Amino acid sequence: MKRYLIALAALGLVGLAFNGCSTSSSKTPTLSAPKYLYVGDGSNNDAGGFSVDATTGVLTGISGSPFATTATTPLEVSSNGTNLVFAPSWSGADTVQPLTVGANGALSGGTAVSVAAATYLGSATTPDGKFLIVPDYGNIKIDVFSIAADGTLTAVSGSPFYGTGMNLDDGVAVTPNGSFVYVVNEGNQNINEFSINASGTLTEISGSPFVQPTATSSFTLAVTPDSKFLYSADYGNGKINAYSINSTTGALTAVSGSPFPTSGGLNFGVTVDPTGTYLYASDKSGVVGYTINPDGSLTAIPGSPFTATESSSPYLINADPSGKFVYMTDRDGATIYGYSIGSSGVLTAISGSPWPTVSQPGGIAITH
Repeated sequence: MKRYLIALAALGLVGLAFNGCSTSSSKTPTLSAPKYLYVGDGSNNDAGGFSVDATTGVLTGISGSPFATTATTPLEVSSNGTNLVFAPSWSGADTVQPLTVGANGALSGGTAVSVAAATYLGSATTPDGKFLIVPDYGNIKIDVFSIAADGTLTAVSGSPFYGTGMNLDDGVAVTPNGSFVYVVNEGNQNINEFSINASGTLTEISGSPFVQPTATSSFTLAVTPDSKFLYSADYGNGKINAYSINSTTGALTAVSGSPFPTSGGLNFGVTVDPTGTYLYASDKSGVVGYTINPDGSLTAIPGSPFTATESSSPYLINADPSGKFVYMTDRDGATIYGYSIGSSGVLTAISGSPWPTVSQPGGIAITH
């Protein structure tokens, strides 16, 4: 697979997309202390788990980790932010499995949902935790499931949904106000745009798909907590694409100055901190950081890039729900890097980082 081979060479999701705690559309988001961090495994049928020290950001392996899944090599796990983790199959099993977070952080397997699919790569929950959205890279469609209190997944009416010109649909992002869903296509770099209603039904908006004018190879998306801006990381040209979101229609418009250059390219993952102040992307040298300006444009944070000297392949990245920490997986190094967010967004390595984890770590899901 194209993406897999590139990942092996140099490097969410899921996530990734905007995962973790939901936030309001106001300028004062809800922040919560992190409890557990989970990482998918692209080579084994399991997921690694850590407890997170809410003060220092230090990770400690949870007893029993890694936890077995019925999902085949669940590379890009996601979470509803509290008590559930979702493991889509990377290949083979054609399933999505809900996993319950226990009192000590241990994951216990729920009933996997079988789907007529070829390959799942990412997933995202809606901010209210009611729906799980899973693009299907192989069959060029999007499955939407309702999430019961115990994690049971049920396909919503009309699922799967299709978008105009979809070609290897991959990264998915849901706006924190719950209005719109965006899916980037690795095959043609277009972004399909959908509205989502109270029953979980997706409707493609007028003008979709949005053609990214300069992108060459992007498959991760991130949205600001106020639902105003969408970003895609482009590992092909080493830049970050920035778009404004029309609050009424969901249509995308390129932000002035976009795309924004990075330090060394190969930007696979992108995340926005929960305050909406900073954007971070995995880079071949480690992590690049930016301040997000009021118009959505990006300004490099002093000292960026923040290097990961031992890393062989920086991969996916996620900010924790308290806005204090950023974590990044090393795809080939089987480790997780952790950074604390300091003044002006400057990152400092957390004591003990990097931490060993599953064989081929991918997406990061953090609960509170």
